[in-house]
Parts: sequence; C-alpha cells; structure tokens
Amino acid sequence: MLLSNDFGNAEFDHFNNLAKEFGIEFNKDNKNLVQNNQFEQGKVVVPKNNEIFKTANKLYLKEISSLKLSGNARSVLDWNGDKVMAVSKYGKGTVYALGDPWLYNEYVDGRKLPADFQNFAAANDLSFWLLKQANTVSQTRQPSEPIRAFVVRTGQSVADLEKSINGENKVVDLIGGAGMQTRVAIQHDETRDSATAELHDESDDVYYVLEGSAELTLGGKLENPREATPGEWKSEKIIGGETFTIKKDDLIVVPRGTPHQRVNSKGKTFSLILIKIFAEPLPAPKPKSE
Repeated sequence: MLLSNDFGNAEFDHFNNLAKEFGIEFNKDNKNLVQNNQFEQGKVVVPKNNEIFKTANKLYLKEISSLKLSGNARSVLDWNGDKVMAVSKYGKGTVYALGDPWLYNEYVDGRKLPADFQNFAAANDLSFWLLKQANTVSQTRQPSEPIRAFVVRTGQSVADLEKSINGENKVVDLIGGAGMQTRVAIQHDETRDSATAELHDESDDVYYVLEGSAELTLGGKLENPREATPGEWKSEKIIGGETFTIKKDDLIVVPRGTPHQRVNSKGKTFSLILIKIFAEPLPAPKPKSE
C-alpha cells in the first residue's frame, strides 16, 4: 500500500521515486478541501460494481492528492475528473495507492462523520480486497522441480558397486553437488590404520556399514583443532571421546559439532554408505582461474 497525503503535508519527490516504479505518481495538489464541518465537501461516491468497495458507496476523503498513472497502473476510483485510487500489478504482487492516509479512527468510528458516510464499511471492503490479493499470490505458487534425477539402487547393485571398489581406498558419489543439501556416497577403505579427527559445523553425517569392521571414536573434544576450510575442523586426536567397534548393518548418526575419528579394525577392510546432510544447499563450484 502506498498512502501519501496532500501537498504541503507530505514529502513527494522521494516518495514518487518509489511510486513511479509501479507507474504511479502523486500529484502536488490538494483535492476535496473541507471547510470546518462541511463534510459533504469531502465526499467521494463509489460507482456500482466497484472491484474493491462492495458494501460502501459513500466515502469521506478529505484533502487528498490526485494520481497520475502510466504503464500497468490503472484507476479503481475516480472523482470529479481526478484519479483518486489506483492499483498496479508488479511481478506476482499488487500495489494499491491513495493520496491520503485516510482511515483514521475519527473517520471510521462513527463519532465525527454524519451517519451516511461509510468509511468503516469501506475499511472492511479494502481489507478483504487486500487479503484476496495476498491469497491470489499464494495460490499461484507451484511445487518446485527436481534439481537432480532420483536414484533407486537395489541391494544387489549396492553390493556390486561396493565390490567394484574393493582393493583400494575410494569414494563413489551416488547423488550430491551444487544446490543439494544431501550427499550420498559409498566409501571403501582397504586400509585405514590412522585418520585425522574431524568436526563439521554445518553438516550431519549418517553411516550405514556395508562390510568389514572399524573403530569409531565419537564425542569429546578435538585436541588443538585447526579450521582446514570454513566450518571444517581437523585434529590429530580426540580427547575424552567414546570408542565403538562398528560392523556390518550398524547405523550411526553423527550430528554436526560432534568430533569423530575412524580407523579400520586391525586386519579388516571397511565399507559404508555415507549420507551427509548440509545446513544450506551447496554452492556451485568456483570457476578455475586460468
């Protein structure tokens, strides 16, 4: 809503810089001058079938600025040859404009105006119309489109993929990348006798063990942590953590902020499904400098 005032009681130049973006300009004039209690001088009669005012037909609008319209803006109420109220579609929204603050308590509470003025009913009409515009915008929303193709893996295909990377330390992503908040990968560690402890500020980890056995330390504190990349902390070891032996079919959830460190059990290989859930969608990679 753009509600101005009559010229002399409002700043027009800067306000019009905004209004002109919607094809609306508040003229530097003063219409419907009212002397003392000559309320009829401030009347505006609403024509039948007005799109906003369904119940009110006689309004009181005192000392208003008229409107100059262009582009998509159009008048919704004229009086004495002047454009009094206007609307303009802007993107998915609607702008309503009037050259007066208008709906003061004294003009809607029935105590000052003669009974035949219908500003209270007009306020209700305008409120219902504004709510309808908001509902119209919400009803035009559509479900989002997938940013990646879905992934369906049978148990056998997962087992085959896990076997295909046996013999080396390797990670194969199933889904993830720019715009995603989830990464799913299969990881195999042929050997992992030592590992750096980690802590993620902005991502949760879920592990589902496919094959093998590992020693996983969780909790405690990182000793002398260093921030390798923003939000990604590394350390040589964990102080005060709890160590678990994890094996096939075990499920582990590591919430963000939890120190964790994993090595293979002695003489064992280890495979898991890694699911990472990020706090924010991943950004697109930065272009490589030449």
